[in-house]
Amino acid sequence: SVEDIEALALEVIDQTRTFNCPKGRYLRWASGEGAELWLQMDEAYNLIGVTPFFQKKSVMNVGITRVIHRKEDTVLERAIRCWVTPKHNNPQLGAFEFLCDVVDIGRYPNLDVPFISPLRLAAFTYNVDVFPSLEAFHESDIGKGKPNPASFVPSGLMKTSEGSSTLQESYAEISGHVIETEVLQNSHSNREYHWILVRTDGGIVDMVCDPTLV
Repeated sequence: SVEDIEALALEVIDQTRTFNCPKGRYLRWASGEGAELWLQMDEAYNLIGVTPFFQKKSVMNVGITRVIHRKEDTVLERAIRCWVTPKHNNPQLGAFEFLCDVVDIGRYPNLDVPFISPLRLAAFTYNVDVFPSLEAFHESDIGKGKPNPASFVPSGLMKTSEGSSTLQESYAEISGHVIETEVLQNSHSNREYHWILVRTDGGIVDMVCDPTLV
């Protein structure tokens, strides 16, 4: 929960590494097995936000086209819009477009978009469906009509229910082949969680999952 993350941030603040930026600073805490917390502090040293992250083996190549500041973002938060697997060396032409948050975007206030860059993508799961085989996937309600189980649906860029505007949220429905998985333990809280490496449309994604969802 948000409350758990904020409480953990206060517990680990003395174990962080500082990265200064024009509008404040980030304090990065890394657990060692891949989990991270990025604490945001403004110029007056007030804690204004906390962003979880995870990095292990994710690999994607994207064309970054826009940097977006949403009304609910802090001064140290931004999102980027990206095209996956850019074609013909064109950052604005790719397989599909999605949006993701960048934990330390405030360190780069003058990004000259568009450009092509590697990206480490971490997905924190809300719902998980696991199938023992490709056949089981195709026989399920989720897999019917999907010849390829690898898909990346950028639901955070869908139209609102009124159809008047587009959402700008870092949500997606991701499916694919599990390459590797491991039960990890947070070195601070000692809580266990699942790391799942998934090959999906556009690249390889690190997924982090609560054991109760599997």
